[in-house]
Amino acid sequence: YGSKGAFLLSLDQSSLKVLKTLSQSQVILATVHDIDGDNLDDIVLVYTEASKFFVQIIKQTGKNQFAMGFKGSLDARPQALSLGDLNRDGIADIALALDVAQKSLGVFISTGADTYQGLKTFGGVENPTYVQIGEFTGDGKNDIVLAKKGSSVVTVFPVVDDSGLPSAGVNTTVKIGDKAALSISFLMKVEPATQGQPDALILADAQLNSMITLTAGTGGNMQVLSEVMPTGISPARVAKGDLDGDGIADMALLCPGSNMVQIYYGTANQRFAEGYSFYGGASTKDITLAYLTGAQSPDIVTLDFAKQVLLVLSPDSNSEPGRNFLGEHMIRIGDEPLGIGSGRFVKPLQAFPNNKDLAVLLKDPTGEGNVFFIAVDEQTGLPLYKTAWFSAKVQSPVGLIVADLDKNGYDDILVPSQSQGANNTPTMGRLLLREGISHERPALLQRTDPTTGEDVNNGFSPGIAPSVAVVADLKREGTKPGVLDLAVLAKYPHPTQSGQWVLLFQPYVGQGDGTFVIQEGTYYRVPDEKGPSSLYASRLAGTANLDVVMSDYQSNEFTVFYATGLGFFKANEGEAKSYAVGRGPKKVVAEYLDGELGTLDDPLPDLVFLLENDIAIVYASEKVGSEVSYAPPTVLGHQGQGPVDLAVKDINGDGYADIVVLDKQGAVYVYLNLAKRQFSSPYLFQTGLSPQEMTVADLDADGCMDIATADSGGKTVTILQALSCGGK
Repeated sequence: YGSKGAFLLSLDQSSLKVLKTLSQSQVILATVHDIDGDNLDDIVLVYTEASKFFVQIIKQTGKNQFAMGFKGSLDARPQALSLGDLNRDGIADIALALDVAQKSLGVFISTGADTYQGLKTFGGVENPTYVQIGEFTGDGKNDIVLAKKGSSVVTVFPVVDDSGLPSAGVNTTVKIGDKAALSISFLMKVEPATQGQPDALILADAQLNSMITLTAGTGGNMQVLSEVMPTGISPARVAKGDLDGDGIADMALLCPGSNMVQIYYGTANQRFAEGYSFYGGASTKDITLAYLTGAQSPDIVTLDFAKQVLLVLSPDSNSEPGRNFLGEHMIRIGDEPLGIGSGRFVKPLQAFPNNKDLAVLLKDPTGEGNVFFIAVDEQTGLPLYKTAWFSAKVQSPVGLIVADLDKNGYDDILVPSQSQGANNTPTMGRLLLREGISHERPALLQRTDPTTGEDVNNGFSPGIAPSVAVVADLKREGTKPGVLDLAVLAKYPHPTQSGQWVLLFQPYVGQGDGTFVIQEGTYYRVPDEKGPSSLYASRLAGTANLDVVMSDYQSNEFTVFYATGLGFFKANEGEAKSYAVGRGPKKVVAEYLDGELGTLDDPLPDLVFLLENDIAIVYASEKVGSEVSYAPPTVLGHQGQGPVDLAVKDINGDGYADIVVLDKQGAVYVYLNLAKRQFSSPYLFQTGLSPQEMTVADLDADGCMDIATADSGGKTVTILQALSCGGK
């Protein structure tokens, strides 16, 4: 329904068709309710014509058969509508929140089948925006509640006799925890599972991003029934129904500020337990439950206003009824994520021994970095189970690096930062993980750093502000195969000028226990006019050694440090090679684009750059001695509006490396490698609000690459699970 009327639609395959035009007027409110108890849902519309407002009941007389019923007129614009039996005659009455300062509660009381008294109005709340009929005083009779967006007060109008007319309102100031509600965004009645108990009232606060449950108090007041339930950002609408078939009402909550739908399952005592969350659309205005796909449980349907489409979350037939849905899973973090990585961080579940967990970088109010771990969920095999967080013990974190630094089978975390190391505080966070008691909590390894004498999990200081780093087996020492080393871009004291600092590319040698020692005798002094943005290690020259490439955001170029063996590089002045690449390179990835991965078709890896507004590909041309020549950059022609992250992985399983781009507008673009230096038009997948970073990995161990994004705007993580990857 909307400005052009109201329509009854049905789902036919993947398209909608109009079954019946209900109204061609400007419809402002609509609801579905079995008004007369005949087990057929009826429709109530509120619409406007010629500056007047009307309520229209449309009775269902048979399957998809409707007849016009009662029509009532109003002088004030209704803001909300609720139906319920106020005079106990078995027929639903109508309550309306009217957009006026006085006499703002409007009521139509039934007098028989399809007949109603004229509108009666009552005062008590100025310009209310919400209304709900329910048994809220504990006397067995339905009452009326009004509330106003932006207010912390709900007003209960008790109905004390069978006239159905309310008495004077009683105000209750609602508190979310210890704070008064700031912006009530909806009211919803929850019926009791036990007969004789009063209804509960669920309300959400769009500024505090929380919900709370109220129940009948004394003298018309209401009291808190449940603990505060945190929600996604800006909870706006809710749909109620029995999702899991246990006879108790559940909720699907729409949070447009996070692009998210949250599921809450009702319990016998009118409380709720949080279930999974899903992507609900980028400009979603409404939500409902409906049986569209023929499943045993209802589907969840959201309305995307900008795209004018319905998004349907249908029940997963491989899960318990109504307990999981087919859609993009989201995880409510509650804080703004700065980075994300995947790996093994907790003890694996027996049913999912090879599935991956997630690590999410957060920053607390003091500026210190924290790492939050999300474990594999026992129902889906995806990382959805929120566990615990550990402090990274470093200020001004900028990202995280995942690697098994001590080769114990559990991935560890490094946190680069912009920290200046004041008061001898660390400039890089480090968390070494080990097997814990269960998958429900990660466990830290207890070890002392021989260089600092500190707990290894207290971090360390590879220079000042080591905000750019790479971990790889740079030394490739035969006595320590596979031991990971570290290279950073950080500030160090000037060798001759006291009090001055220089920016260096500096390698560190890994000791195999998660600690590092500086590699003396090899470094590169970054000229003052440069602004390096990322490092990547790869066999750029086709030798056994890993070379390092550095992208430079400020000078619009990249620099290659060729390895000479045992962790040393051609990094002296004149040895490092620099090449122009395009405007504002933010990240570089090296991968074999010309041939199938794992073959000898392509002996040299190519370079892919995340630019300010596009993607550049620099193909390795030919080997020249111990170095490589590169072709001029080729621009991909990214179709997004602001690329923020880049990965190069075989997404469709055809053996060729594809390009994956995360865009700040809330989308992932996948450009498939068609061979012969050609790429497909992008495949587009939506994410949470304002994503910052992504990890591309086989999260569910099915052989296909999945994608998880850290969404700073929505304070969520979104998981794009690959459904197939058979070379298509």
